[in-house]
Amino acid sequence: MKRYLLSLFILTFIFSSSSAQQIRNLGFDKASLVNHELPFGWSNKWVNHQINLDSSIAHSGKYSLQSNQSEGKSGGFGISRQSLPAELIRGKDVRVSIQIRSEAVTQGNATARIAVFDKNKNVLNFISIPPNGITGTIKWEKFETKLEVKEEAEYAYLDIFHNGNGKVWFDNIELYIDGKKYNPDSYKPWQASKKEMRWLKKQIIPINTDEGLGKLAPIFEGAKIIGLGENTHGTREFFQFKHQITKWFANKHDTLVFAIEASMAEAKAINQYVLQGKGNPKELLADLHFWTWNTQEVLNLVEWMRSYNHSGKGEITFWGFDMQFPKVSVKEVRDFISNVEPSYLEVIDTSYQALKRPEAMRGMDKHKLNYLHDSASLVLDHLKKSQSKYSKNADSADIALAIQNAIIIKQSVSRFLNHGDSRDKSMAENLQWIKKSNPNASKFIVWAHNNHIGRAPNQMGHYLNKKFGDNYRPIAFGFGEGTYSAVLGPKEPVKSFQAAAPIPGSAEFVFQQLNEPNFSIDLCKAKRDSSGSWLATPKPFRSIGSVAEDLPYKKIPLATYFDALIYFSHSTASHIFGRPEN
Repeated sequence: MKRYLLSLFILTFIFSSSSAQQIRNLGFDKASLVNHELPFGWSNKWVNHQINLDSSIAHSGKYSLQSNQSEGKSGGFGISRQSLPAELIRGKDVRVSIQIRSEAVTQGNATARIAVFDKNKNVLNFISIPPNGITGTIKWEKFETKLEVKEEAEYAYLDIFHNGNGKVWFDNIELYIDGKKYNPDSYKPWQASKKEMRWLKKQIIPINTDEGLGKLAPIFEGAKIIGLGENTHGTREFFQFKHQITKWFANKHDTLVFAIEASMAEAKAINQYVLQGKGNPKELLADLHFWTWNTQEVLNLVEWMRSYNHSGKGEITFWGFDMQFPKVSVKEVRDFISNVEPSYLEVIDTSYQALKRPEAMRGMDKHKLNYLHDSASLVLDHLKKSQSKYSKNADSADIALAIQNAIIIKQSVSRFLNHGDSRDKSMAENLQWIKKSNPNASKFIVWAHNNHIGRAPNQMGHYLNKKFGDNYRPIAFGFGEGTYSAVLGPKEPVKSFQAAAPIPGSAEFVFQQLNEPNFSIDLCKAKRDSSGSWLATPKPFRSIGSVAEDLPYKKIPLATYFDALIYFSHSTASHIFGRPEN
């Protein structure tokens, strides 16, 4: 059982990699800001289960946390997770106690568990409370365990876990570190000094006009590839300013490549619109299958690109570099083969049958995934070996694109084999292919999340920096307060969520004290000045993907991972047209 729980823990490792500064809400008495049925400060994931706060049954305080299997479902699990500050428990004796109550738990169990990882995500400690989990029916009972946390600890997580039938309630977690009970109020966050605040105030560059962009020109102009990040996929101001940056570059360079975190094959149709006016841009954005880009702000950008190209002033092309949804790539390869080698269609259809629906790969066993991966490799190798034969009926650009689509199909399977770890490397490889395919482009504008743009290990920006060096410049985007567009989980509607005020000790907490609405900071300069060097040390910085969170912070060295920061004190939710069907 322990081995099974550990495997499942590792499989779900990536669902919450936020870095804790403070342990919160161990009694589950505060409701989440983004979903009042869930506990504040905890990340949650469930399959065929329901997790919610329960005010009718609690050991103490207002709520307990309840988990039960969804009606009519079988299998699955529910997890609530809180990140523990590694620096708080590293090298120390930790004791944890929890109250658990259960009702008719069968075909699984319920448990709390702690897992500790090193910087390479190798497991250092893993322990369940109680060791074999809870089954059957019990009244409130206190369980506890202790462990010696190793010095190499870099990530630590406390999980509430339930799989199988029945209902379980959890409450009143207590944490002791070297024998002393943890008190959240004892946490004293880092604060910027007066000297550091004075220096920062002098460095900020207002960005309300093109003049502000001009002051960042030394960073922009010194590189071929500009990475534009975002710490939420749903902030209007980010999208509008990226539009402004694209216009600014278009005024200075007559050939631009614009690439966004979206599927390459689907983005091809938008490229045909911006170059030739083919299709309805609003419908084409929906066809990207990313609700994040199905917005008025991105539509405005795409329509401006078409207008710019039509004017004859220059040329902007539109590309995608993601590889999560291979369905259209499968169609592209099949259409290509039907023209150049119809006799190979049967192999294509057999090899790619399961890849038309990528969601079908979720939960597949490794043997089946390996078979799909081998099949995709077989097709890719065949296309590469047949290039000279295909050149009789197709031009070199079409052949190269077909091979690239076959690569994307193979990448989409690799993502599931590697628990998502290969996605950033694949996106970096796809961008390298885009750059090679556009040798005459003056600039490449790359739009993605901060988590992909930055130079952090194993991120897309890390691989781009390794390949292109100073020719790649990543720019982080952040905000202080306001709203953003997001979802609560798979198949949930897109809504506007209120962001909590920046937590003390975070970079945003410092930036908000400047009382400046919108500004940029040259992070390269910060690294060279002792008063700005704090920006090159790990500090909590907000990181929201497509899913809303209460405390979405990661500790990152901003000035190490990025060359500049674009900051808005207030965020407004993007104008979403709706959630496209995949």
